[in-house]
Amino acid sequence: MKKILPTLGLVGLCSIASADINQWERYPDTDEGQALYILQNSKYDEIRILCNISRNRSVEHGAFFINIDGNVYKNTNSKYPVTYVFNDSVKASPAGTTDWHNGAVQWNKFVQGLAVATKIDVLVNNKKVATFKPSFTSVRDVASAIGRCESMAYRKF
Repeated sequence: MKKILPTLGLVGLCSIASADINQWERYPDTDEGQALYILQNSKYDEIRILCNISRNRSVEHGAFFINIDGNVYKNTNSKYPVTYVFNDSVKASPAGTTDWHNGAVQWNKFVQGLAVATKIDVLVNNKKVATFKPSFTSVRDVASAIGRCESMAYRKF
């Protein structure tokens, strides 16, 4: 069974007050071996990315949108309320898990978009709810590493 509870506990924490606006930041790795990336906009909405950097197959990646009210939005393998639009052109809706073909394809498209995007629109149920404009420097220095967060289906352990 996937380790979902530690991930949800991490996401459920309050916003990290030190996050710089429109700057990707990488935080210390979790105990489960995940890298945590956070992007916050001027309205204090957040995109949080968890990337399994360990050799532990039971720890999944994760993509979360958290609005200013603390509501957490995440896609599952059967429901996709959250869509990310990169630079007004590429759309991705990452699945809840990445250890199956369609989930892997969507995850790889998602992280490759994050790795280069200087504008990210977030849609929840096809309604635009947030826009992020990460600086070029933070995309180059931090978000580019997210692009190497390969889906679990195609990772070699």
